[in-house]
Amino acid sequence: FVAVAIVGSLYLIPSKQEIALTSFKDKEYRTALFLYEQEYKDGRVTLDTAMHLVGVYLQYAEVEKAIEVMETYVERNPNHLDARQELGRLYQYGQRPEDYLRNLEKINAIASSDKFQQTLSSSYKVSQDTDKNIPLMLEMLMKEGKGNPQEFRDLIRMLAAGKRYEDALKALNAFRERFPDKMEFSDHELALRLYADTEQLEKVEIYATSLQNIKLSADEI
Repeated sequence: FVAVAIVGSLYLIPSKQEIALTSFKDKEYRTALFLYEQEYKDGRVTLDTAMHLVGVYLQYAEVEKAIEVMETYVERNPNHLDARQELGRLYQYGQRPEDYLRNLEKINAIASSDKFQQTLSSSYKVSQDTDKNIPLMLEMLMKEGKGNPQEFRDLIRMLAAGKRYEDALKALNAFRERFPDKMEFSDHELALRLYADTEQLEKVEIYATSLQNIKLSADEI
């Protein structure tokens, strides 16, 4: 009976993880910090441990330490989406745009979505990385039902400026197919110039002939 009682009492003793979590929830951050740092130093870095240790470090404005913890977890779990998103948030806090962008590229590679692609494209615009942004924008706009007329115009002009005429024509034809009523005179003019620059003179004539059936307002002519 005594042995059973002793064994039973052992199950009632909370573990370090339980004490750390309780301390964290009760905002006893010093105790939580001590216990979670022990777990981290011992190499027992679960996502919960990492997230809570990050939370404690942020309470003390220790952003770089928080980043180090999450980088360690991500290094061991490179395809963990939630961890990478948390790491991205920390990079923003730490004002580390290059690391943020590299991590965002990894996120988009793991789980590409409209949201991640849009965020990545915006980041490329900020960093003025046209070489990476153009293929991404082209991929985004080629999806059925995506993009708006101005986004198409911006991309087509970027492609034309970079002398990527075939890609520009591909985007322009998709624009014309998707938004035929939104095409302006300048858009048609650019299309003719692109066909001429790629020496597709027959298509210049065909395109010009097709414009005879399009009504343009006086402001566009």
